Amino acid sequence: MPTENVIHLRLDYSEAITNKKEILSSEINLINLYKIMKQYHELRNKELDKKIQIQKQLKLIKLNVIKLSKLLPVLKIPKILKKEESTFEKIPEKRISEQPKVYLNPMEKELQTIQEQLRALEAKA
Repeated sequence: MPTENVIHLRLDYSEAITNKKEILSSEINLINLYKIMKQYHELRNKELDKKIQIQKQLKLIKLNVIKLSKLLPVLKIPKILKKEESTFEKIPEKRISEQPKVYLNPMEKELQTIQEQLRALEAKA
């Protein structure tokens, strides 16, 4: 093995400890990120399964409504009643403006955990 331009660095004890803390905190962050990604994939799969179930149920409901409409007789509504229905005006409902809910972005949550871990490491030093 040729020895071309080999450089040796000497670190102080405090620098070595600081670098070790940074490496360990990076490893912790990677493990936490992996856990979060795994949970996300599991939840996403559950969500897709639920959506498929909902679609199946909606198809069944639609088929049942079609069958029911074929079985029920058609009602003959007198012209007088039809006119009365059209005279009523629908009053639009006023919606109360809701305040937007504040949700933390997963990246923001991760940032908070990193900051907490760094504070804990600084407290130990």
